[in-house]
Amino acid sequence: GKVKLYAGDNVLKSAENIEIPLVGNKRTNLVFSGFQISVPEWDSSKETVPGESDGWITITEPEQLAALLMAGTTESIQVKIGSTLNMEKMPQDVKNKIVGKSFSSLTLDGNGLTIKNFSAPAFFANAAGLTVSNLVLDNFKVEGNGHVGTLVNTLKGRSTFTNVTVSNSSATTSNGAAGGVVGYIVRNTPTLRSERVSVSFDNCDLSAVIATGSLTDGKFVGRLSGYDNGEV
Repeated sequence: GKVKLYAGDNVLKSAENIEIPLVGNKRTNLVFSGFQISVPEWDSSKETVPGESDGWITITEPEQLAALLMAGTTESIQVKIGSTLNMEKMPQDVKNKIVGKSFSSLTLDGNGLTIKNFSAPAFFANAAGLTVSNLVLDNFKVEGNGHVGTLVNTLKGRSTFTNVTVSNSSATTSNGAAGGVVGYIVRNTPTLRSERVSVSFDNCDLSAVIATGSLTDGKFVGRLSGYDNGEV
């Protein structure tokens, strides 16, 4: 098929068949086996949550996703992933700011796209009333002090997960429960025995995911708990 080579926004060559020289080249990152794609450095100036359009916030940059995770919100918002997001270059100070943030009534539509190479103590640290769909997580490493999950550490109340795939990932804690998707599920009001907790996983798939917790661990959920067994 037709191939185009780019330098920035400029097309260098467009042809049906292109011979790629097997010679190392520092400027183009050509290596002996073909192309080596470098990951752009983190740009802190992009750490801002985009405005809404037609009721949706569309995330197209890793820095925008980080800004959302650092901000937290108790407002009902709808977020859509607009491109594959490689979080490999996320700096440590950003990772630290994600811990402890809370989300409530958040809808996240992954658009069938992938968030990859994420390593931090949490993605959603605390959440309630999540609706997550059409999302792929690849090479996530969530390691923290307390309950941990690749997507949510502690989840309260009712939530739904539809068409969510997690692969090549791990959730690890030495002081709590660990789950392949969610670490710990509890009532919104732990002492309210009449409150029903409803969390559904529809057409979700986990592949090469390891959950390791000191309390309990599970494939999708590390622990489902409440006031009746003395936990808060």
